[in-house]
Amino acid sequence: MASPEATLRDLTAATNGFKSLLNDDVEGAKKLCSSGYGGDLMPGAVKSLTDAEAGSKAAAKATRLAKGNAPSKYPIGMEHEICQADATVLLGLTQALSESYMGYLQCMYSLNSAHGKFSKMYKQVFPHGLGSYGTPAQTPSVSRKPSTANVAVSVPVSGTQTPASGTSSAASSIVNGKTGASTPVIPVSKPSGGFLSRLTSKVTQSTPSLTPGPSDNGVLVPEGPIEELIVAGAAFGYQSDRRLGLEALHVAAGVENDVHSAFAAINISFSAHFLPYLGSLVLMTYNGVVLLLAGWQADEERIVRQYRDMLISVECKYPHGSLWILNRAKLERMTGNPDKAIEILREGLSPSRAMKFQQADALLMFELSWTLLADRQYEDAAESFLKIISMNSWSHATYTYIAAGCYLSIAKNKPEYKAKARSLLDSIPKLLERKKIGGKDLPTEVFIQKKIDFYKRKHVRRAGPGTENDYIDSIAISPAEVWNTHCRITPTIAQAHIENLVVLSPPVITGSTSAPAAENPELDTVDELVVRDLLLGILYRAAGDYTLSRKYLEAVPLRENEVEGKWTAQVAKFELAVLDLRQVAHEPTSARDKWQAALKAANGHLDQAAARSNANVDLSSRLDSRIMLLRDEIEVKSQALGLK
Repeated sequence: MASPEATLRDLTAATNGFKSLLNDDVEGAKKLCSSGYGGDLMPGAVKSLTDAEAGSKAAAKATRLAKGNAPSKYPIGMEHEICQADATVLLGLTQALSESYMGYLQCMYSLNSAHGKFSKMYKQVFPHGLGSYGTPAQTPSVSRKPSTANVAVSVPVSGTQTPASGTSSAASSIVNGKTGASTPVIPVSKPSGGFLSRLTSKVTQSTPSLTPGPSDNGVLVPEGPIEELIVAGAAFGYQSDRRLGLEALHVAAGVENDVHSAFAAINISFSAHFLPYLGSLVLMTYNGVVLLLAGWQADEERIVRQYRDMLISVECKYPHGSLWILNRAKLERMTGNPDKAIEILREGLSPSRAMKFQQADALLMFELSWTLLADRQYEDAAESFLKIISMNSWSHATYTYIAAGCYLSIAKNKPEYKAKARSLLDSIPKLLERKKIGGKDLPTEVFIQKKIDFYKRKHVRRAGPGTENDYIDSIAISPAEVWNTHCRITPTIAQAHIENLVVLSPPVITGSTSAPAAENPELDTVDELVVRDLLLGILYRAAGDYTLSRKYLEAVPLRENEVEGKWTAQVAKFELAVLDLRQVAHEPTSARDKWQAALKAANGHLDQAAARSNANVDLSSRLDSRIMLLRDEIEVKSQALGLK
């Protein structure tokens, strides 16, 4: 085995290398980690990670066999097992970056193997659960205050206190198997320096005391860098339980001196100096997903505050990192500040940024594209979606289709934009013919092909045989409008969408009197009429008119048997569940019985949406994820009200 001095030198380089990587300084990270890969980075990365995996395994075995080991709170050599599992995860992710079928299979195998290791260590480190370990910044138990339309002004600067883990997960208020209870706010000890940084200060610090260290109020605090590594790493071994997973990530993020904390914070809406940062990354990503996809949150203010606190923590340490720029922009978008989000993203993509790399730029461009689309900045959105094509290899057909829709949205009386839209639509068939991973079409590409076929049939019916290639002339509702971009828009943007839809013929029915039949109406199929009703239902809800929203959403499933696109009824049921919750939350003093009725109605609508999910329903797997997220929020609210 290497001498302590050599190990410390390696750890110093690794620590500073990770810091550089989190700060987008790829060249600095490569230099500090002594990559020496030259131009062929991927094979070198795979070899290094394979060597690291084997080396950690050998070190764990050697440590267990060595005589005279000091007493340890955890199994001897577990710190090396954590490093081995980390190397396995990173190896799998590196293999996936090859974007090959074999690479994805190897990634799945590696991740499954790593989770098996983490699961075993989780049971050893947390035999009685996570409740005794501290968690990061200010996450009080769920209040009775529901989501608000805009919480941009409700984001206090984080304090220094930290609640017990039982109250810190997205589920909150779950302590030792009980609901509704909360635990005292407990400060987590913050020893100076991280797992790697403290090891590098003195050689003698490489063997810290491993005596258990509960605080005065009984919360366990990791003692020394080795325990920090073990606690932060083993927390990733939770099993098939979203609530427990969120709680475990909070524990990992709470060990602020270990790298796992940053990634824990990042993935909860994507510190030995790696694991707590991993937890932070996971937590932030999860919060971003909940804010974007769930449709309604039991305590939006808490989620936003938690998101902002974690972001401030990691951004102070790594001000140049693209991951933090991305999450700062997401947070602004989720809190009703699209202009600020766009400004942040454009600054992040600016050529003047000193440190950047293509993979990070692709993430920023992806977020910018959707933010511009949601804000009806169609020309800029189209250009951004097309730029993504040069940055990654995922479904170029999907990006091209959305860009075509953006140009079509502004093509009225502007033939140059219609020409651009047609050129893009004409290029899609060849893009759809490209070789697929595993030989299977992507769900979005299946949806796109069906829509193109639908519009070709419509145009032939209207213009005669041989005209199918001119189908753009029969598209009345832009392809850019049917994606999930309306949840966080302002009432002004919603009203602009509504005005575009209601002028399409035949006119919408606003009363009991039927409108006269239009000659050659723009929307001449039940499918198109149902899509318009669905969009109007979502948009009127965003505009605050819940009565009209319910009218249009309830009309969609009534024609379910008449349409080709079965996805519309499923989405309408989900949006009705969101409406049930937003409507009762909008009332200033909703009584407990009103909440109970609304929660029951929402669950019923979600049951009906889930029952419609099958392989024949376009994009149903994506809606399944949204259903699960919203069910979690309903569960949180039910517990907060004492209904469970």
